[in-house]
Amino acid sequence: MVNLKTFQDEIQGDIGFNEYQTKLARLRVVLANTLPSFSRHQPNDEMFRQEVEGALREYTAAENWWKTTIANSTVFTGADRRERTNKNFEAARTHLANAKSALVS
Repeated sequence: MVNLKTFQDEIQGDIGFNEYQTKLARLRVVLANTLPSFSRHQPNDEMFRQEVEGALREYTAAENWWKTTIANSTVFTGADRRERTNKNFEAARTHLANAKSALVS
C-alpha cells in the first residue's frame, strides 16, 4: 500500500510522460514481487489483490491514453489527455481506498 500511495502522490504534480512511465514501471516490478507473497489467508486477501490489480489497470490505461495523445498530437490536446487520465486516476484512487478497506477488515 505504501508504494501505491507514494505513486499516487507523485503523479498528482506536474509530471512528464517519461517520468510517469518510469515510475509506473517501477511500481509494476514492486507489485509483481510483493503482491503474490501477500498471503495472510484472510477472507479479504483476494479482494485486496483484485483492488490493487484494478488500480494498476487504471494507471496502465492512463499511460496508454497518454501515449496515444502524444502520437496523435495534431488531433488530441493536453486537455484531452488530462480529461481522460484524470478519470483513470480517480478510478485508481477508488480501487486503492477499497484495497485499504480490505486490509483493515
